Amino acid sequence: MITQIKKGISRMTKIGLVAALVLGQTGVVGAQQAQEEEEIIIAPKVVSGEVAAISSRLITIIYDKDEEKKIEHEIDLPIDKDIKLVHKRELSDINIGDIVRVTYEESQKEEEIEKEGITETITKVIGRQAKVITFVRPKREY
Repeated sequence: MITQIKKGISRMTKIGLVAALVLGQTGVVGAQQAQEEEEIIIAPKVVSGEVAAISSRLITIIYDKDEEKKIEHEIDLPIDKDIKLVHKRELSDINIGDIVRVTYEESQKEEEIEKEGITETITKVIGRQAKVITFVRPKREY
């Protein structure tokens, strides 16, 4: 009788393991399908301009100014831990007002939206990461 109980428990354990394996595979396949649907595009980009702010984790670049309308356009770029610097040794050598060129990666995903019966594909920016900061020239003193 004890042998039959052990065989029953062993059989139930095997069935449980098979069920867990099948359910686990279903979850993996579902996750892969979701990942394929949300394909992320990494686009290399470059921006040049005046440093508005800088820290070890973020650089803000003013890339366009309209003096007449007193409007500035700026971009905040998180700094990669392996940032490459050109013409400077340390981030602390770059100051507010300096002119720099930043090469960064922009993560994007495309989504289809429907408006008034028309399907459009839009690109959404989901992240940015500065990879290279090139020092161009120091702040101009007037």
